[in-house]
Amino acid sequence: MKICVIGSPSTGKSVFARTLSAEMGKRGINCELVQEYASAYIQQVGAPEQAWEQLVISIGQYLSEQKTTRDHMVTDAAAFATYVYAQRALPKMINSRVWPKYRHLLDMLRTLARISAESYDLIFLLTHVFLPRQDGVRLETHLSYDECKEINRDMEVYLESERVAYHRLKANSAKALGTAIQIIEQRLLIQSPQPKSHKESDRLTIGIRSP
Repeated sequence: MKICVIGSPSTGKSVFARTLSAEMGKRGINCELVQEYASAYIQQVGAPEQAWEQLVISIGQYLSEQKTTRDHMVTDAAAFATYVYAQRALPKMINSRVWPKYRHLLDMLRTLARISAESYDLIFLLTHVFLPRQDGVRLETHLSYDECKEINRDMEVYLESERVAYHRLKANSAKALGTAIQIIEQRLLIQSPQPKSHKESDRLTIGIRSP
């Protein structure tokens, strides 16, 4: 099972994803946490300044998720989120003269976004935006409170437009973690193979032994 915890900056998605992964482990659910590739990228080389960096981040996130070796995975990012950011950032990064060239980049990001969104078994969109504060990765003034709320709306609009199922949660709610765990356990029951009844087993045995 692939589980995505998504939201704009300042929604508490990284903390929530870590807590969710740890709680799954306590319940005997073999789970791996895949952290946001964009955060590692920004820490190493700085915030994206060129349009092509959005593609690097998108591919980096997707490949990080493919490397998981455990039965279940929780991540606090998604390649489709990069496309949402790119829609906002690319027009500001480039001028009209070179726009046709970068239109191809946006088309590629859109394709990766669709592949990404369809790859998750569960998506939790965190809707509560905390007041932005310096997190050691992004500057305090990188995104305002209103911008974070706009990005969250953009993500919800994208999921709705692509008809991708998701669950809305608030990280500031004491019930959010319990709700997420309940949804995960219900999905596990649905996905787990059902044992055959004695009658079905008998019929199968008789069928094999019959001449």
